[in-house]
Amino acid sequence: MKKFVSLFLLFFPMLMSAESESVTALKPLTSDQKTIDFEYLYTVLRDNYPFFGVAERKYGVDWLANHDEYVRRLKATADDTAYYRELNDILRELHDGHMDFSPTIKYSKVKPILDGLGPDFEPWSRAMHRDSVRAVYWEQLLAKKDSHKKPVKKKSPSKRSSAKSYYTDTLLCKGKIALMRLSSLPYEKISADSLRVTSFLSTISDADYLIIDIQGNSGGSELYWSRLVVSRLIPKPITYFSIQIVRGGAVNREYNPDFFEGAESLTENTYDGLPEELYDGTFYTRKYSREIEACDPVAFRGKIFLLVDRKVFSSAGGWADFCKQTGWATVVGETTGVQGIGRDPIIISLPESGLLLRYPYCNGINADGTFNGEVGVRPDIEIHGENKNERLQNLIAYLRHCK
Repeated sequence: MKKFVSLFLLFFPMLMSAESESVTALKPLTSDQKTIDFEYLYTVLRDNYPFFGVAERKYGVDWLANHDEYVRRLKATADDTAYYRELNDILRELHDGHMDFSPTIKYSKVKPILDGLGPDFEPWSRAMHRDSVRAVYWEQLLAKKDSHKKPVKKKSPSKRSSAKSYYTDTLLCKGKIALMRLSSLPYEKISADSLRVTSFLSTISDADYLIIDIQGNSGGSELYWSRLVVSRLIPKPITYFSIQIVRGGAVNREYNPDFFEGAESLTENTYDGLPEELYDGTFYTRKYSREIEACDPVAFRGKIFLLVDRKVFSSAGGWADFCKQTGWATVVGETTGVQGIGRDPIIISLPESGLLLRYPYCNGINADGTFNGEVGVRPDIEIHGENKNERLQNLIAYLRHCK
């Protein structure tokens, strides 16, 4: 082990020096390079991205029709930083929380994670390796841009840890209402949080109600809620379905060939009530069956309520759809955000700049037959309030009134 470490320390500075020299030698993008970049991006999204119709109906943006304007705006940018900002603004017109340059901004963190996920994520990993010099250049450039912002005053360790807490639990109303609050579903915390969640669930056997408050939860891992929470609160295995929709573009097929091996073309006779553009012949659908095993179930036989709001997104929204589909919990609060059904966004590398972009390519159909990418998940019971805490208090008052 010592020999390995010494070799690493010997070669690592040399590698960094060579990489830094390559980055330093890069020239600013030309107007033609910016155009080539965008034409590639435009083509990929045109043939693979599923939510253009949603953007037009909800935000009045006909993104594809703005091609010439976008090219003009990008060619007029003065330098690489301005180009990045303009391109980012153009993509933001789609109002899509799963489309961004996070693989670029967090390149040094994302790359090793994808490299370690195995052959199923080989296309993602390959995109991260396509132009590593450019990728490092952008990460460094954008980090410098952020460093010019006004520094944030540091908080004390206790306040900082409290502010970043994503999980809390407590018993209310003399133990009759149990409350779990989850603002995130972090995959990397599943093992660490297992004991904490188990400890709390073991105390709720006398409670009449369990409220799981996921208001504001922007997602994370489906495994977090299925393994840590649901599996402990079911007496036997529970089966549910995921009905997924993917466009048949070349990039989508490259990243997920297995999906198309068993998929069927989406036709007007397949499902009722979906947006018209999903029947244009380019979309495919496939139904997956999933099962959550019961794992040392706790002695709780009360009613479960999942409290959601419009900011619930991604896999947190998938939890709400699971509840609607199976009846495991009553969904209360506001209609959730969209894209709760799907898969990890695809990552592509733009040909000239090397910027790494992720975009969502998969969505699905809610338990009530609506398009999750536009509608979100509607609650079983609407609970109103000006903010998260007010909605929670209104739910508690509702449950106390029920008794």
